[in-house]
Parts: sequence; C-alpha cells; structure tokens
Amino acid sequence: MKKKFLLNIIKTSMMLLFLLFLTSCSSSANKKSNTDNSNAKTVSFFASGDYEAGKDIQPGSYYAVLTKTELSDTDTEKPMVDVIFKEGSKYSDNGFSADTIGKVYKVDVLENTKIHFYSKGYKTWNITFFTKKDYEKYKTSEGEDDTNSSSSSPSSSSPSSSSSSSSSEQAIDITTDKLLTKLNKGELNDGEIYQFTGVPFEPDLWGMNADETHYTINVKAFDEINKSDNDLLLFTTKEVANKIKNSSNIKFKVKVSNAEDGGDLNVLSAIPS
Repeated sequence: MKKKFLLNIIKTSMMLLFLLFLTSCSSSANKKSNTDNSNAKTVSFFASGDYEAGKDIQPGSYYAVLTKTELSDTDTEKPMVDVIFKEGSKYSDNGFSADTIGKVYKVDVLENTKIHFYSKGYKTWNITFFTKKDYEKYKTSEGEDDTNSSSSSPSSSSPSSSSSSSSSEQAIDITTDKLLTKLNKGELNDGEIYQFTGVPFEPDLWGMNADETHYTINVKAFDEINKSDNDLLLFTTKEVANKIKNSSNIKFKVKVSNAEDGGDLNVLSAIPS
C-alpha cells in the first residue's frame, strides 16, 4: 500500500514537471514570435510623446541612434532624450537616455510595446530606429564618406593623429568606470587628458556618427550612478578602430573637448596591451 502511494506521488510529480516544460516551451515560442523581424521597418522619431508598436513602428529588433540635435536656447537641463519602453502593464529594460549623436542602442519592440520619448535641453532632435539591414547600409555609407573626406582633405587632422604632439602633456590615470561617472556628472574640462585601460565593447557597432565628424568606438564601463553595466563612447578614426577592435585590452589616452555640452573624449593614442 505504501509503495503504491509513493508511486502515485512520483507519477504526479513527473506529470507536473512535464506540464511545466510544455508551458515554458510555449512561453518561449510566444516571445520569439513577438520579436519577429519580418515586418520591421526603419523609422525616425523627432517629437516627445507616446508611440505604439503596430501603429507607429512595427515589432522587431532595431538599432536606435540619435542622429540629429539642436540645443535649446532656454532649457538649462543637461540635454538628452529619455526613451522608455512599456510592454503591457510593465516597464521593460529596453529604455535608454540618448545624449550622444551616433551612439547605438540595441532594442526589441514587441507587439504590445508602447514607447515614450521625453526630450530636455534640445530644441530639435531625431532618433532613428534602424533595422539591421538598414543600419549596416547606414554604417557603411558613413564609413565611405569618412574615407572620401579624408583623402580629399590631406591637411585636416584628427585627435588620434596628434598623439606625438600631445605626449608631453600631463595625463591623469583613471578607470573607465570613474571616467564615465565624471562624464555623466558634467565634471570634465576642456583640454584634460586621461589615460586608462579599456576593453572593446560591441565592435560590430563601431562606425561614423550621424553628422560625419567622428568615428565612434565603445569600451566597457560600469555606471556607478545607476549601478549597471554600460559603455564609454570615444571619438577616433576608422584606421585606429580597425587596428584595435580585436584586442582584449587597450591602453587609451584621450583628450576632453566640448565640455560645456557634456564632453567628448577624443582618442590621442590606443595601444593594445
């Protein structure tokens, strides 16, 4: 009798596990179908407000890029565009704050997603959600434009090509985490030079920024303010980026410019270590 009771318990437990397995598979399939890219189309947003998947943007995976900005004459807040994703009744972790032209954010737009844009500090702005195919075209065309402009203007110089003239200036040792914190707090000053060791982050997303002035690369960093993994955006040249993108660790020396508008980090030298 006791053995029969135990066998019934075992059978019941196995049935429950099997049902849980089926439920998990069904959930995964539904999630996969929600991120189907067959109808995804590149779309741009330029006004604060709420937008809906299926109406204003098709569900799918996108590369979101801040492509254009114009600073406000009256708003004194740090300029940025907050992008908030709400899936059904829950907020998702897809959200981001865009404050640098050319920086790329990978996002998934599900069927029940609502996207809220809130701008501060900008008079005008534009964020484009690229499909993978369109983003590759965009990145390639930007890179070609950079090559053509470089060959037609031999007298022009870039931050990365001036390492020899700046080598005598005093560099401040810092970590990527601390440098990201100073950047986010607006504590950088024009002309400051920092040196640190960084790890390349998503080199497949490196490329020219939207206004075709800089080739952007990213290194891993931890956001000490929001306590989350993030990355540090650096400006350099395509040639320098190609030399270091497959390295595991790189010793960077960067110089700060445009500090009043948040600060740009221009690569003076990048040496794989």
